[in-house]
Amino acid sequence: MKSITKNNGSRYVYLDFIKIIAAIMVVFYHFRSTDLGSFINGQYVITFDRVFTNISAACVPLFFMVNGALVLNKDYSIEKIYYKAAKIALLLFVWSVVDFPAWFFKTLIVLYLLYPIFKKIYRNKALSTILMTAVFVFPFLYNLGMTVFAYAGSEFSIHILSYEISLASLPLKTGAKTMYSILYFFLGGYLFKSDVNQIDIHSPKKVLKYVALPLFTAASGLVILTFDGIICANYSQELQDTVNGYFPTIGALLLTVGIFRLCQLCEWIRSDKIKHIIHFFGSKVLCVYLLHLSILQIFFTYIFTGKTFPAVFILFVSISVFVVCCFISCVLEKIPLIKELIKI
Repeated sequence: MKSITKNNGSRYVYLDFIKIIAAIMVVFYHFRSTDLGSFINGQYVITFDRVFTNISAACVPLFFMVNGALVLNKDYSIEKIYYKAAKIALLLFVWSVVDFPAWFFKTLIVLYLLYPIFKKIYRNKALSTILMTAVFVFPFLYNLGMTVFAYAGSEFSIHILSYEISLASLPLKTGAKTMYSILYFFLGGYLFKSDVNQIDIHSPKKVLKYVALPLFTAASGLVILTFDGIICANYSQELQDTVNGYFPTIGALLLTVGIFRLCQLCEWIRSDKIKHIIHFFGSKVLCVYLLHLSILQIFFTYIFTGKTFPAVFILFVSISVFVVCCFISCVLEKIPLIKELIKI
């Protein structure tokens, strides 16, 4: 959740902007007061709020991609990268007094500890292709296959030797212990661009590559996520969580990659004032991740108890919570000991 700097010492605008978007998505998702649809005569009827909420499926994957962009494109000594892992572990211990999604940091620690291996693989295109393909097959492709089987019929089964493997005996979805983060980590490294602002946007090929194609990719991912949720809801007869419970899906992958590429357009921003604002909020994201659940809990207890709200309203509240957390971060940064515990 930090930002890599350019040769001239300035920060990449698009990496900070991605962190801002991802953090707001996290707050929005954890609000959990949207109308996700209902069942009519046994058939799931989706709502606009459900489709809008699906965008949040890109939130944590975007953080993994940003970290991959930062770590894999810079040479760290083993001592320095392990120091970072130790600092995250300390952060987990100290901030355990508040409720926050600690699993992300635990996964990040593992990725950092594996950095020496990942760095060698990253430099070898053949090895990195093999690793990324393996993770893509399981769990991403596996999850897609299970969705197709659920749509085709629950009676599907395979006989292997003397064993029968049926759809009912397998998990409908799996995150494979967050192993899917490896793919996002490497994708962030490969999609990282240090010279985006030097690209001629007037070139039709560049417009296609940096605007049209990412838009199509993100839109396709959102559509796939939506149908994935419909299929799984009709199969299980329960409202399905297509965000957290379904992170490693093809739809979330396409959506995340599309958003990452679109955000790179931020490097073309010429206004120093806007850049400063993006850098300011981008540097406070960790505090948002740590504190937003505590603030939301206050809202749930005294204001939003047992109610559902339109997605647009929840987005407005999420942005407000994001801003509040950022300014709390400014206050905490004035305290020397705490200052080191709200930055990675």
